[in-house]
Amino acid sequence: MRAIPALLCATVCTLAGGMCVASPGQAQTAPRASRPPFENLRFRENWAEAPSGDPLDPLKHITLSNRGGAWLSLGGHLRVRGESVRHFLGGGTGTRTDAFLAVRAHLHADLHLGTHLRGFVEGRVADVAGRELPGGARPLDRNRGDLGNAFVELAGTLSGARTAARFGRQELLLGRERIISPLDWANVRRVFEGGNVEVRHGALAFSAFSVRPLVLRPLRRDIADDVTRLWGTTVAWQPARGGRVLESAVLVKSVRGVGTPPQARRATATTRLVTPIVRSDLALEVEGGVQRVEGTGGATWATMFATDLTWSPARPGSPSVTIGLDRASGTRAGVPAQSGTWDQLYPLGHAYAGFADALGRRNLVEERIVTQFSPTPFVRIRTSAHAFQRASAADAAYDVAGGSSDPRAPPRRRATSARKSTSRCSGGWRRTCAWTAASRGSHLAGSRTRLGVRSRTRGSSRQSPRHSDHVPRSSIRDPSEVDECVGIGAPVLHGARAPR
Repeated sequence: MRAIPALLCATVCTLAGGMCVASPGQAQTAPRASRPPFENLRFRENWAEAPSGDPLDPLKHITLSNRGGAWLSLGGHLRVRGESVRHFLGGGTGTRTDAFLAVRAHLHADLHLGTHLRGFVEGRVADVAGRELPGGARPLDRNRGDLGNAFVELAGTLSGARTAARFGRQELLLGRERIISPLDWANVRRVFEGGNVEVRHGALAFSAFSVRPLVLRPLRRDIADDVTRLWGTTVAWQPARGGRVLESAVLVKSVRGVGTPPQARRATATTRLVTPIVRSDLALEVEGGVQRVEGTGGATWATMFATDLTWSPARPGSPSVTIGLDRASGTRAGVPAQSGTWDQLYPLGHAYAGFADALGRRNLVEERIVTQFSPTPFVRIRTSAHAFQRASAADAAYDVAGGSSDPRAPPRRRATSARKSTSRCSGGWRRTCAWTAASRGSHLAGSRTRLGVRSRTRGSSRQSPRHSDHVPRSSIRDPSEVDECVGIGAPVLHGARAPR
């Protein structure tokens, strides 16, 4: 099976109708140290101090009162992406080789009325032209006009802890985005509706939320999913120095309604640690999770484990080498289907199991090696290779949306069943207005029949993948630099992690 997507993207930041594209001369100008970074979640940016030095800086802090307690910040984002795909998902019926264009635009207004009351509204438009692959123009590809983040926030300080409560539509992000992500790769980002309380005190951060994912409706107003609810708590510790991160989360996803499968309630507990080991340029990341599934068939368990070891020597070009292992459990023989299969919940796309996104993190074992370097300060080149096996030979392989063409594939040889290599070249510049461009390619080869994704050799037909519901990634920059599509452009505008 061969799948070779290639991408070339350009992004500009649009601020209140003005557009700015960096020139080579501008790219050499270093941003001021006091300038806040562009965040993945735009509402986390703090423009309380008026910046200066850029033509569009006046839009980032507009004073509305004589004392300066009321102020407005405007911002936005425009992304244009061209994509070419050959042998989509390994081939099959219908169009499997295609090229198309995806465009999206966001504009937001952030109003602060004193230090305790805030309102944030973000409008978004997205569309795709020429996509004839299976599924055509999907809901995650287009939105003819709707609200993204739109909430009211109440904030204050209690016993030295900064507390903020948000109510309304908002994006969520957890850790490395293996479990919950705003899914920046998609043309329409994930948004939830509900409440979220955050408390920060020094190196500690705590949050608790109860939300429903939005159901994407390209031609109508998006609505909250009234049969699915996600709630949970997170705790994170990140000291200012030392490069250490420790964070944990407890999440509960419940689904009700006609036709609900036995796994109607799934509780997930995860912990993630990032720490230097032996030497400062050698970093270890470990993340594990346990899920307890409750339904009419009783309670069952699923597990996940991922680790990366990254060497980042202090040498010209900022090179790094990462070796990693990822395992997400499957269901053994003799028990209800998918009862022991890890539910990936709301992960980031094109980030794990390689760039081609042919396999999802369910019933999967993956070994990988990643190398990166920067030939110039504004270009980052990344190359990776992956090998895959099923965790349980009695369970199927699953696609990136969590669906399977053969839910209970018969036992087969559990050797390395597929291999994948990916490469990426990205560059960018950022200030009040940012620009970035990236190109990516991927090649997937091996026996997907052995993995159970395609079963035409047994005479069965491929079923449509089951798309998971839609949703937190922290502001922590991780040393192992997993492919999180940051080179595509939006994270340069949304987060301090880019350019890489």
